[in-house]
Amino acid sequence: MSRPAARLLIVLGFALVVIGGVLVWPLARAMARYQMVWARVLEVLPMAAEGGKVRFSVIYEYELPASPKAPRVHVLGWTQADRGFRPVDDPLVEPERAASLERSYLHEGRARRVFFKLNDPEGTAFMVSDAANAGGLNYEQGMAMVLAGLACCGLGWLRRRGP
Repeated sequence: MSRPAARLLIVLGFALVVIGGVLVWPLARAMARYQMVWARVLEVLPMAAEGGKVRFSVIYEYELPASPKAPRVHVLGWTQADRGFRPVDDPLVEPERAASLERSYLHEGRARRVFFKLNDPEGTAFMVSDAANAGGLNYEQGMAMVLAGLACCGLGWLRRRGP
């Protein structure tokens, strides 16, 4: 591979890492600020709202991490957050989408991430809501972009050093 092509591969890789990093940033920030546990959705409460839409409320149960001094504690939560990990009001969705979201949430065996601050697990808990996130890229795609970018940079660097 020629040196200009290797340079182009490195630049492309760097761009992918930067764009992917921007997409992953909300998850990285949430993982640094909050404790994450897995929750089970107990109930979905779709309620009719203005404009023919449906207000989508979710009740979930999560377990606080056990310690030697404290027994297991199960907590109920209902706060939802958007893809940027910011708490939002119960989202409004179209009636057709509400039915599919309800089936998705109540699917047996499917756990969901819940984040909370250790000093106030009941007051700060939130679950990232599929209903509050319509379209766009999210952190899974961002992680893939970072990995692809690192691979491109590595290949470009190896090709540039080669004979």
